[in-house]
Amino acid sequence: MKFLECDLEEIIMKSNWEQLYERGLYLSDFKRNQVRIGNYGTADIITLEKGNYYNREDGRCVVLDKPTISVYELKKDKVSLSSFAQACNYAKGVQDYFISRGKTLSDYNWRIVLIGRDLDTDSSLCYFPNLFISNDDSSFSVKIYKYEYDLDGLKFTSVYNYSLIDKGF
Repeated sequence: MKFLECDLEEIIMKSNWEQLYERGLYLSDFKRNQVRIGNYGTADIITLEKGNYYNREDGRCVVLDKPTISVYELKKDKVSLSSFAQACNYAKGVQDYFISRGKTLSDYNWRIVLIGRDLDTDSSLCYFPNLFISNDDSSFSVKIYKYEYDLDGLKFTSVYNYSLIDKGF
């Protein structure tokens, strides 16, 4: 059976946050797919997280200081630097839309989430989740998930803490 990007998107959109959480993907229930962002293109999925708590992968809950806008780019195969660039284009479009509506960008956290079957480890993309992490000084983060689709269904694994085996020092 051939698993397509549209299949991945459909499963994510039809699942609630609890079902996705059990499968390893941390995603808000407020989600929209195939969002046209003017001349910037069409984003696969955009989510808005707001409220008091956000479940993080480490199982801790933290108070959200401000709403988080996430732009998801889905790939049926490998996530690459071009996937990141594509998501950046959509995120910039969303930001420009917010500005045109009189919103202040610093009132939001911004996240790019890339999901694919595999990750291009020949580029610096694999380091992004560790370099761009939301904290007190930054409101921009990058998350990468690899997915696996088999008889048990869809499962997601967060990719982070990637390092070279031979660091040369």
